Amino acid sequence: MARVLITSDLDQKYIHQIEAQGHEIINKKVDENELLEYVKEVDCMVIGYDTQITKEVIDVAVAAKKLKFIVRAGAILDNIDMEYAKSKRLRVYSTPSGTTNAVAEMVIGQMITISRNIHMTNINMRKGEWDREKYFGTEISRKTLGLVGFGRISRAIAEKAKSLSMRVIYYDKYSKTELYGFEPVTMDKLLKESDYISVHIPGGKENYHVINKETFDLMKDGVYFINYSNCGVVDDEALLDAIDSGKVRAAALDVFEEEPVKNERILNNPKISLTPHIGSLTAEANLRIGQDVVKYVTENL
Repeated sequence: MARVLITSDLDQKYIHQIEAQGHEIINKKVDENELLEYVKEVDCMVIGYDTQITKEVIDVAVAAKKLKFIVRAGAILDNIDMEYAKSKRLRVYSTPSGTTNAVAEMVIGQMITISRNIHMTNINMRKGEWDREKYFGTEISRKTLGLVGFGRISRAIAEKAKSLSMRVIYYDKYSKTELYGFEPVTMDKLLKESDYISVHIPGGKENYHVINKETFDLMKDGVYFINYSNCGVVDDEALLDAIDSGKVRAAALDVFEEEPVKNERILNNPKISLTPHIGSLTAEANLRIGQDVVKYVTENL
């Protein structure tokens, strides 16, 4: 029998499946001090985005020689010091396929939202405003969508965008050849030709502020910008300046440099459609994540 700490919002159905294998389940949210104690005692952890796996946590776990692996119930690994985990040979698994469709649908929905000013009209109609001409929109059909990064989520977005008659181009530093029938381009070409730009690359030091003032300056005037990627990839202040100047016509954001968001320039900007890091939160995604978690636990305990 193994001990499994689950801090994520895993569906009870899958918690019971792990328990049925004879494992002891500890299903609770923990603070930093509690986590430092539990990593000495458990064989496996299943965590969400709000559990921070720092160098200190990893050091305590490695010294105790008890924790075998961590499963991140989701795709984004920003809350885990992955470089340090690798250096200490601590196995970490994630469940990216579970969230792919959920994020892809959200991005397409947000592209339409900011193109048609739905986020603004939804607020202002409740204030008694009825100004149809003010919210003259644009269609996404026949426009160019540029995807920064071309992993699972970008490919799912590309397929959906293609069905809406969009031209799709992408930049991925790991792939220079055509994939799945979509056109690879340089970053400069993507920035200059795209009517919509959506970012989907890993976080961490390597990609910190990879979208910055210089990249915004190269974009088309009036571009629509979507970030459902990872915290820190986009320089939020540079984006806000680009919106103020008109370089970016509107933006849709789900991830931020600081979460929860306190930046009033973001919160009070009517040209930004905001969501609180919920791109992957659907009932269906949660079930797929649960299936993957059970698979990893079953195979490794």
